[in-house]
Amino acid sequence: MHSSRIRTTALTATMLLAGGAVPLLASIPASHAVGTTYYVNCSGGSTGNGSAANPWTNISQVNARTFAAGDTLLFARGSTCNGTPGAPATFAPRGSGTTAAPIKVGAYGTGVAPVISGSGLDSAVLLKNVQGWELRDLTITNPTTNPGGQKGMFVFLDNGFSGTVASHFVFENLTIRNVDGVWANSYNGKRYVLENATGGVIVRNNKADGLTRFADLQVRNNTFTDIGGMGVQTWNSNCRRPGQWWNTTTQCLANYAASTGVVVANNSFTRLGAGAVTPFMTDGAQMLNNVVTDWGNSPYTGSAAFWTTSADNALVQGNSVSYGNAGGNYGIDANAYDIDNDSHNVTVQYNYSYRNDGGAWMYCGSGSNANFRYNVSIQDYNRTIRFCPGSFTDSAVYNNTVIIDRTGSPFSQNIRFLTDEGASTPIAFRNNVITNRNGTVDTVYRASGAPAATFDTNLFQNVTPPSGSTNSIVADPRFVDPATTTPPGIKLRTGSPALDAGKVITNNGGRDYFGNPVAATGAPNLGAYEGPGL
Repeated sequence: MHSSRIRTTALTATMLLAGGAVPLLASIPASHAVGTTYYVNCSGGSTGNGSAANPWTNISQVNARTFAAGDTLLFARGSTCNGTPGAPATFAPRGSGTTAAPIKVGAYGTGVAPVISGSGLDSAVLLKNVQGWELRDLTITNPTTNPGGQKGMFVFLDNGFSGTVASHFVFENLTIRNVDGVWANSYNGKRYVLENATGGVIVRNNKADGLTRFADLQVRNNTFTDIGGMGVQTWNSNCRRPGQWWNTTTQCLANYAASTGVVVANNSFTRLGAGAVTPFMTDGAQMLNNVVTDWGNSPYTGSAAFWTTSADNALVQGNSVSYGNAGGNYGIDANAYDIDNDSHNVTVQYNYSYRNDGGAWMYCGSGSNANFRYNVSIQDYNRTIRFCPGSFTDSAVYNNTVIIDRTGSPFSQNIRFLTDEGASTPIAFRNNVITNRNGTVDTVYRASGAPAATFDTNLFQNVTPPSGSTNSIVADPRFVDPATTTPPGIKLRTGSPALDAGKVITNNGGRDYFGNPVAATGAPNLGAYEGPGL
């Protein structure tokens, strides 16, 4: 995929390449299990036997082998493995490892990382009905001139999986790029979202027994670039439970079984057709310290960068999301962070968003105990926060800093701080700083009826406090840099009316956006900065 906008990302990675005459992979951790090490060089000559001296030269040799716990498979740096036309994937290994003795895949030799190319097949890498695999130090790509359901890595279970928990998948230090799938509800008569999503890493269970799920899925320190669909998505057809809105004919086929131990951390995502991470049907998923820029570029349907649905106890923390694209469609999502239907006990904290067409945050559908706190939104468009129809109980938006600025907005409409499309349960807004430095702001929009929001102890600058607000402060918050486009500029100067002006909130997380402690007692500052005046 291509983008008309050039972006930069703050996340870089430094990789150490193994050298010397002996083909070793320094970055693969040592294992206590004793296994066999196999070698592959798809740029080699005659067919080998998988040894260091005579590596396999054809990916079909690899796919024919059934690997065992503790085995290691190393691809030669500087080589490229392509798939066989008509095959489901280029690299589709057999066999399973364990958490204690995983099967490890990596690189040997010197030079650039080995490439596994799907060349337009459904997947470049397919881990089907297996578990206990770790992949590191590879480049995974799937370019095509005939886009559809292409994936980079596809972890997939069906009735051929003999257990109920597929455990331990580690994907680390990978470059996943040019995966030319389509993110669309309908494209050439087919659906390529949600239960049939395309993307960089797609994890899906189709064994509809009400039991089968994934455990211990780690996606860390990878670079995703030019992905036609989602960056990382989990999906489980075992998703029926009260409150979910998935179709029980084609999407949710059996009772709910949540995947656990899902961690997506320290990755960079650039130029995506959809969003970055959607941990559907999970319990305790963590999305930490990821950088996302230039996303939502599919012309067919929208997304959010981080999107929890049927996800309990999720943590979205320390991420940066910028330049989300709505394609000029005012009604599309394109918001950075979305707590969506049937999500409970979700915390979105210490995150940054900048110039996302659809805004910063969204509650959509119904859930409970879902909180946005200590986040920074600068120059997000359309609506800072959106309520879809539904009911989120015991939920709050507190101690966030919002700078509204319509400069560069793709829409002619005024920016709305809150768009309420019919939420039925009040959500509390407390201790926030909401400023406007360019354009007219519609503070709260609801087509009919009273907004499902309460406002208490917030600071507004160039924004009219919503009707019914209590304890509002209308003043200049005195940022250290009022023209800032980055979080450090929202720190407060000495004499700011936001200093020590907030109300105590229990279970507040214990720190602010910058790591300053937030006391359990004593009035906090308003906004995402809890430090002293500067």
